[in-house]
Amino acid sequence: MSRVVPDLVAAATRALEQHPHLLHRRGMEIRADKGRVELHGTVRSFYHKQLAQETLLRIDGIDEIDNRLVVNWA
Repeated sequence: MSRVVPDLVAAATRALEQHPHLLHRRGMEIRADKGRVELHGTVRSFYHKQLAQETLLRIDGIDEIDNRLVVNWA
């Protein structure tokens, strides 16, 4: 059972902002409710999409991730 983080959106935002390979997030939005996190927005590659998801999996209190990031090569 995971420890619940009081503000999952803040924890997730902080983790993504601090990641050195996710500097080019375009309008990434995070929504959270009861351990479930949704990622919305645009990233430059499928690698970045997966990297964002893997980064959030390390946060205590996040039990499920719905990765709705869109890849835009431009």
